Amino acid sequence: MKKFLLGLATIAFVPMMTAQTNTSETPSGFYIGVNAGYNMPMSPRNVGFFGWNTWREGLVNFTRPNSGPDKFDDVPLSLGKGINFGMSIGYMFTENLGAELGANYLLGAETKSLQRNESGTDIIDQKISGKMVQLSPTFVLKGNYSQLNPYAKLGLVFGLGTKVTYEENEIFNNQPYDFIQVADGGTPVGFTGAIGMDYNLKPNLSLFGELKAVSLSYSPQKAHVTKYTENGVDKLPTMTVRNKETEFLDSYTQSTANTEPWRANRINLPFSSIGLNIGVKYNF
Repeated sequence: MKKFLLGLATIAFVPMMTAQTNTSETPSGFYIGVNAGYNMPMSPRNVGFFGWNTWREGLVNFTRPNSGPDKFDDVPLSLGKGINFGMSIGYMFTENLGAELGANYLLGAETKSLQRNESGTDIIDQKISGKMVQLSPTFVLKGNYSQLNPYAKLGLVFGLGTKVTYEENEIFNNQPYDFIQVADGGTPVGFTGAIGMDYNLKPNLSLFGELKAVSLSYSPQKAHVTKYTENGVDKLPTMTVRNKETEFLDSYTQSTANTEPWRANRINLPFSSIGLNIGVKYNF
């Protein structure tokens, strides 16, 4: 993934260097931009039944029938998939070299999985999605043509306010069991890179389109249940802290007290993506 990001910058490097002797009407200095786009998953991790809601063990008091083995979907998962939109502010030190700070909000798309036994008496639908503010300080290399200018960006990405929502809807012996769990806490750090093209409409105004890649994984610190119903009856008010809350730790000793959170091994959820962004930029 890191080699891929370096490759993006290399692809754009040669035409930029050949553009240095051209005269551009676009001034150096500060600029701001707004953008929107869609991300596709990159470097997904294959998961079956997701398997990260450790707290649920023993929560529902029923005995599963001896009706043959369960079947699991094998799902390629990257929570970086989805719509993103944001803005950026940058400064060109010269006509070819600058720095930029971008802030994008990722509204992640749902990934679904299914577990079922052979008799059909137990069917579990699962959904998982993520939301995140991605703060990206990058270096910018840019061409210097009069109207159409290639550019490349390379830098870091920080995930802020990350939330991962896991939803499970189960039908067991014709009775529904539904719950939602949200994981959050922690600040993931990764790498980002992009190649794009500026089209100058006026000396201070341009359109741009770019192909952007993000290499990032997220390890939440905690999770909590926001919904749990059995056969349509809300069971959340009667749940203990042990059943409602989870702490993800590198190492732990499990507590049996109902007033303390369930403890589980730390997990890493993939957020890598590659996507196309379009936007408008104004140069001061």
